[in-house]
Amino acid sequence: MRFHINKQSEITAHEQLREQIIFLISTGQLPIGEEMPSVRALSRQLGISLNTVSKVYSELVRGCWLIGRPGAHHIVVERKEANTTSPPVADLDDLINRTVSLAHAHGYSLQQLAARIRECLLDQLPDHILIVEPEPGMGEILRAEIRGRIGYAPPSCGIRLLQQNPALGIGAVLIMPTYLVDRLGFVAPHRRRILSVSYTPLDEVMATISKLGRPSMIGILSVSEAGLKTLSCMTAPGIGSQHSLHLFLMERHDSEQVDKVRFRRYGIEEYHPTNILKPAADGKLSALVVPKLIPEELNGDNAVSAADLRCMDIIFCDSVAYSFNDHPKRIKYQLLSSGSLDKIAAEAANLAGEAVQTPPSAS
Repeated sequence: MRFHINKQSEITAHEQLREQIIFLISTGQLPIGEEMPSVRALSRQLGISLNTVSKVYSELVRGCWLIGRPGAHHIVVERKEANTTSPPVADLDDLINRTVSLAHAHGYSLQQLAARIRECLLDQLPDHILIVEPEPGMGEILRAEIRGRIGYAPPSCGIRLLQQNPALGIGAVLIMPTYLVDRLGFVAPHRRRILSVSYTPLDEVMATISKLGRPSMIGILSVSEAGLKTLSCMTAPGIGSQHSLHLFLMERHDSEQVDKVRFRRYGIEEYHPTNILKPAADGKLSALVVPKLIPEELNGDNAVSAADLRCMDIIFCDSVAYSFNDHPKRIKYQLLSSGSLDKIAAEAANLAGEAVQTPPSAS
């Protein structure tokens, strides 16, 4: 008998077997009057459960593809015009309406249907990428860098939003920084499809600073407040008292136009929130020192222009901000490590069923 089951497919063995039998009958390869293998024989031949084969045969009997005889093999029967299959599905709304009608006809409530559909969807193999962003500005950087690697920017959502609505993760491979993974305790482990990513070390940034031969004004430009705080704290040892550090937050309002962008100057202040504690050397708890961005106002405003940035001797920019200023000595800081971008590209190619394209090595 001409059946084959691919156990690696996302299509269930039940669906594969049923559709193969229907196709073979429709094309005449299973002629009218043909005896089907017994449930046990077909189960053994295909390596699937007895229940799966039995369920398929029962459905095909109800659909008038086969006739069942007590104690004997099922037989292919001639299909009457009145028993033809349902009309083709017009669109997704049509499919949903039919499903709702069938659920009502079999006595299931809408709540039962919705809950079961959600359960089934959560168990399906992923078909897209979703970025779980630490904060909006950081999410914008992640999208830009991933777009530069795979050709499109996947959708994104915050960790809190995903926690409030886990259904956002249906069908998604979650791309998230390694340090956020532990916060996904609200998602059942067998339903997690996570690709954790890491950030690029600051070795090149620190090496560039160390090569500055004279006291310099060093700028950091980013669309992310978190990025500004992290870079300022990590570069502080290299800057020391020899250089001065200047922080600029880039703001834009859903526009790619340079003239719609503005820059604001900020500084870093350390403060001790009373609700965040850390163990001290003597075992006691002490307040955790947390950096805070504060506006550095000049003449009552902390806004600066692209031209004002030119007074910096050197300026480090994230992958988004880099394109929105023309400083002659601007240096791009790539947030995601090259290894992480390679993993994301491989995952995207896998979802699309394509071969992975490896970027050319930098000369």
